Amino acid sequence: MALYVLHGARRDVDKEMAEYEGVLVQTGTINDVFVGVLPFMICMFVVIGLVIAFPELATWLPDQAKGTR
Repeated sequence: MALYVLHGARRDVDKEMAEYEGVLVQTGTINDVFVGVLPFMICMFVVIGLVIAFPELATWLPDQAKGTR
């Protein structure tokens, strides 16, 4: 759902810029938004997989700050 909100906001900004500059601007499609977000989603899934495989990764930094238990 957040991707659709992002796409709508992008379309509004493009429309405002076109009115301001007096030029017709072609707005992007929702596919452009998905393609732009895809690398970040892949990284997120890799990190989730690493934390599931190695739960110590999630507790390492707090242990360093507070000391080992």
